[in-house]
Amino acid sequence: NKITRRKFNTLLGLSAASLAAPPMLFAQNKPKVVIIGGGAGGATVAHYLAKDAGGAIDVTLIENSKTYTTCFFSNLYVGDVRDFDSLDQAFKNVDFVFHAAALKQVPTAEIFPLEALKTNTLGADNVIKVSIKNNIEKVVFLSTDKAVSPVNAMGMTKALMEKIVLSHAMILQQNKSKLQLCITRYGNVLGSRGSLLTVFNNQIKNSNQITITNPSMTRLVMTMDEAIDLVF
Repeated sequence: NKITRRKFNTLLGLSAASLAAPPMLFAQNKPKVVIIGGGAGGATVAHYLAKDAGGAIDVTLIENSKTYTTCFFSNLYVGDVRDFDSLDQAFKNVDFVFHAAALKQVPTAEIFPLEALKTNTLGADNVIKVSIKNNIEKVVFLSTDKAVSPVNAMGMTKALMEKIVLSHAMILQQNKSKLQLCITRYGNVLGSRGSLLTVFNNQIKNSNQITITNPSMTRLVMTMDEAIDLVF
């Protein structure tokens, strides 16, 4: 039997999204942007801003691994969202922040729930406090659909993160601060590490049985282009 390669967009009957640079980033001359986390969400936002904006945006990627040290980012900062001082150093003279760092693998978070709490919840609190200290204009937090009525540790830590962001946002508004905090929720992003179709694709290529947890389950998915569009 012949295996035909298809792009994720084609499988869903979608045309590739035409992404324009977000207007908020062009309100000033060459704004400085920090993206925290080099996973599917953070790395894709960083690639989009650094390449597709034609050099009009100064992008720094904060990552705590070696994954992106050889990529095209001229501004790569090795840091950790859990470390206040690490973030503080990278946030100097920055205008916008996209917080995508997370311990997002559900099975891992179940085994190490405290580590998930430190990264997903307390890490976000660090981002807010450092943003206040450095007069950041806007911070966008990437959350997940698993934060809705959460049934696992990963969803719970993200739900608590959302509560912390909203709490800070209310206090900032009362104090008439210029800092804006925004939250957007991702679904299952096709093509990201560990995504559904990627798993199926590998199983088919290796002539393995396709594993389906429950045939009656409904899974909400989005393409990477749709995920980026959601952020902006």
